[in-house]
Amino acid sequence: YTYDLGNYIWSLGIDSAITSSEKNIMLINKAEKIRALGANKIYAYQLELLNQAEQLLPAFENKKNALDHTETLLEAKNRLTKQLQEQFEKGYMDRLDLELELAKLYEVDKKYHKALYNLIYTGLDAERIMQKPIITYKAYFINEE
Repeated sequence: YTYDLGNYIWSLGIDSAITSSEKNIMLINKAEKIRALGANKIYAYQLELLNQAEQLLPAFENKKNALDHTETLLEAKNRLTKQLQEQFEKGYMDRLDLELELAKLYEVDKKYHKALYNLIYTGLDAERIMQKPIITYKAYFINEE
């Protein structure tokens, strides 16, 4: 059967049925490839997320241990500062010696604040990894074959 639709002619019959079934098979194969590609992307993304999460725990533990260590140093520094103040008040040392000794102890404060910053930054890094979007607008509309 032949149908004239104006700008093109349709031919219906056995030949058209065979080509359309082949077209369907090709489209089904293409859809299966796209689905497999999407599944592989999701699997790769899951692996990447798991690897990053596994690296976070040891990093967080190291930063927490460093902070705990500097907290003990800070406590020792505070005790030493009290002792130095008492020696100054009793007259065993003058103001210049007291300030020189206190200036040496500021390194402990610096280490404490650096360890605290590193721990907070590790927490923010963990939050960034866990809240990473799975689908972005750009990736959703790209036609991949």
